[in-house]
Amino acid sequence: MSLYTLKSQSVDVNTALNEQSHIEALSDIINNQKDNLIHLSITIIKTDNNNLNYLYESISRLNKLRSISIFYEEDEEIEQNNSDRLAKLITVLPKTTKIVYLFSGWYTAWNELLSAEFEHLRIRIWNEEDNPIRPYHLQRFNALIESNTNIKKIEIETSESELCGFYQKGIQPSMAFINPSRKIKVHNWFKLRNLYA
Repeated sequence: MSLYTLKSQSVDVNTALNEQSHIEALSDIINNQKDNLIHLSITIIKTDNNNLNYLYESISRLNKLRSISIFYEEDEEIEQNNSDRLAKLITVLPKTTKIVYLFSGWYTAWNELLSAEFEHLRIRIWNEEDNPIRPYHLQRFNALIESNTNIKKIEIETSESELCGFYQKGIQPSMAFINPSRKIKVHNWFKLRNLYA
């Protein structure tokens, strides 16, 4: 059965779209699902020469999209011309979008996040030993939720299951982190099954 004939509420693409033809095929599938699709999960490659305009246009037409998960695949050799791909995607999200989950690259779309219209932001920080979470990360998240009147909640996930937290408007203190030394397991806020709650 062709994917073009399916009527799906969720499309998860767990591989990078390396060819322009792959991007166009996914865009066609999204166009066909524009009246049904509630959740979309995709990977964007930062340093290739593919044109994503057709994909952006297709996503902008999703009139029921509620949540999107984005893995922003980066390369050590950053091409300046393509460094705004995630930022462009943030700006074309339909107004129905409530939850955005960024697996990486959130800092490249910072200006767009400051004016984003969705309500709930989930961020994954790759907290490796050579790139630990730092105070400025927390300061930026606090600044974001204070300056953006639309975003009501920011959830943060790191590779340390005990080191997760959230900011939420009206909650003081707004940030909650679990000390890894306490070995307290936190609830898994990040499972996709909770995206539609």
